Amino acid sequence: EREPIEGPWQQAAIGHFLKAVEAGEDQTGDIQNVETDGFCLSLPLVARLSAQESDLDFDTTVADAVRMLSAAEDAVQHSAARASILRDVIRSDTTGSSAEALPAVDVAKRAMLVQTALTTSDEAIHNEFQSVLSRIPTTTAGSVWGEALLSAAYLDAVETFGKPCPDPGNFQSSLLAILTASSYSEAIQRNILGGGCNCSRSNFIGAVLGYLQP
Repeated sequence: EREPIEGPWQQAAIGHFLKAVEAGEDQTGDIQNVETDGFCLSLPLVARLSAQESDLDFDTTVADAVRMLSAAEDAVQHSAARASILRDVIRSDTTGSSAEALPAVDVAKRAMLVQTALTTSDEAIHNEFQSVLSRIPTTTAGSVWGEALLSAAYLDAVETFGKPCPDPGNFQSSLLAILTASSYSEAIQRNILGGGCNCSRSNFIGAVLGYLQP
């Protein structure tokens, strides 16, 4: 006989946030939370501040939003890196056709856009990005990963970076999909098949490639 699992049915970061608010605490985010909850929360702000002029400082506003759920400094730094990449993708679309903002399966050009976006990130994040690039096969035609949606090389890279929710593995595996996918659907499907905390990775992957292929 199946028994209902006792609640409460709340995601951990949201539960921590609500308890902090009820207690009247100024800091609502969990300082132990090194996951992507805060970045997911900040996405509407990132999109709005990237697309329109604003008196709000981009970096400060995004960081404040992230800290509402994810107050660990590592989470804030990786969320800032994600936000900068998405901002540059949105602002690179000057033609009215978002398909031109991120070159179609041109890993070198995509990597250059990401590298530029990470200019203000710390050395550790730059090193993580270089580790991602080192796992991408060199190819002259067709899919980077071959005909199969999920290749052994891709899966090995995701497992090496780490499948659980925390950064930096989450950040690296997301970038791997963004840099090499030929479409939004391909990136999301490959990410799901990669296993682990694929839902949180899809927040970043979907934001970037979903903008490019509305």
